[in-house]
Amino acid sequence: MTAEDSIKKCIYCKKTLTSNRHIPLCNACRNKGKKISQVIAGAAAFILTPTISKKFKK
Repeated sequence: MTAEDSIKKCIYCKKTLTSNRHIPLCNACRNKGKKISQVIAGAAAFILTPTISKKFKK
């Protein structure tokens, strides 16, 4: 294993990472992913809430 093999880069933005992680993501890309998943979860909850409440009223 050479020194180049041990250097990991972020899979999205190709920044060099100093920590050795299983999934190579920099903090900026990880935070973007968290924000996107929160928006998707919020939208799904907003859409499904009226449908679920109708089922319980019956």
